[in-house]
Amino acid sequence: MRSNKGFTMVELLVYASIFVITAGLLTAILTNVTRVNNKQAASTEVAQQLNFVLNTVQNLVNDASLIESVYEGFGDEGITCEQYCTIKLRMSDDSLDPTYVFSDYAGVYLVQGENATSTLTNNRVKVDKFNLTKFEFEGGHASVRLDVAFTYNSENQQRGVTRSLQSAFGRAGAANFDSDLIPNTDDAFNVGVASTTRWQHGYFSGYLTTAGNIGIGLDTPSQKLEVVGKASIYPSGTTPNHGYNGNLVITKPAASGQYINLVREGSAFWSIGTKYNDTSFAIGTSQGTDSSFTAPEIELTNASGGTLILGGGTGKLTVGTVDPVYSIGGKQYATYVAGMIGQKEELTGTLKLEDKEYVIDFNNQEEGSDFWLFAEITNLKDNFDSLAVLLTSSFNGDVWYEKDLDKMTLTIYGDKDGEVSYRLTAPRYDHIDLPTKLEESDVEGLFIR
Repeated sequence: MRSNKGFTMVELLVYASIFVITAGLLTAILTNVTRVNNKQAASTEVAQQLNFVLNTVQNLVNDASLIESVYEGFGDEGITCEQYCTIKLRMSDDSLDPTYVFSDYAGVYLVQGENATSTLTNNRVKVDKFNLTKFEFEGGHASVRLDVAFTYNSENQQRGVTRSLQSAFGRAGAANFDSDLIPNTDDAFNVGVASTTRWQHGYFSGYLTTAGNIGIGLDTPSQKLEVVGKASIYPSGTTPNHGYNGNLVITKPAASGQYINLVREGSAFWSIGTKYNDTSFAIGTSQGTDSSFTAPEIELTNASGGTLILGGGTGKLTVGTVDPVYSIGGKQYATYVAGMIGQKEELTGTLKLEDKEYVIDFNNQEEGSDFWLFAEITNLKDNFDSLAVLLTSSFNGDVWYEKDLDKMTLTIYGDKDGEVSYRLTAPRYDHIDLPTKLEESDVEGLFIR
């Protein structure tokens, strides 16, 4: 007979219990695996964004010409960095300068030059802190310490992952600068080493200021400016002439003055050089511009072997001895110029008496003649009484003279006709301004007693 016996109730209960227990175990395992996977995914996401931000900031700092500042927020640079900080970098590329990396609770951001703001993080993380600290090292590059913490952005507690990271890195690029180059200690560092490790060329568009000495061609100048070799000065657009052997060569355009100003504080300055649009060597005062340097007090021309001009021809020359030297037959001979008491003019010459007389009419002399010039420069009409006459006859006889102030005539007589030598002396027109006694003078002159 066939048996139609099935599962008993007890067996069904046992089987159901085993199934429920097994299902519960599998559900618990699946839940734990899912939670672990979620936490691992969140941790990986946070770690990746931390590393990306770190690498980005490190690369930017390495490429920077200057770590300019670190401060809190993104605005006022004077606020000390505490939680959400900004780092300002100066870059050699104008299109990237300046570069900012800043943060808030929602992310970390990058701005370079005039470019739009880009986000270094995404919405899967929140920023707990983005703290930066700048360090200066005497004799070395500045460095930055980064202390950053991110949390995975989720309301699911299973994904509540927070990771932090700390790192420090320094600026590596030092070849390009687009901002002030300032040492972190005053009067302590050099640019290059004298005679051994030197920079080759230096180019500046502005000021070069030093509190010490400048040496050109030597390592240790003892004066404010020392130059070994020839110095050449010339304005822009002028071709310098370096063919001369002098230690200082000044070249200027032809239509200009070429001079050096010597200035004493509170006093008029002296100009030493060449006249405006001329080749004469000149020394003068109160010459403010090139074109005004036309009437110097002292002028030495190269015409006819050289001519010395003082005060435009009105100056005074004070010397002890005037000695024109003549070279005759290969030998040199001195010819001294006689002195004179008082500023006077003299005229010498010869004349011939006819009918035992000779009349000199100073009112009717040819312009430019000796007698005309003598009368003009002595202002003879006012100084006729001071006219001194010395006569010497060439014959054995007497000669004498007579002055007529009203007619401005000088008549010379003799007891016979013949040749007479004369010497006329009279004060120069400005003799009043040139007294023989000098009340105040810095010149000692020739010492007699």
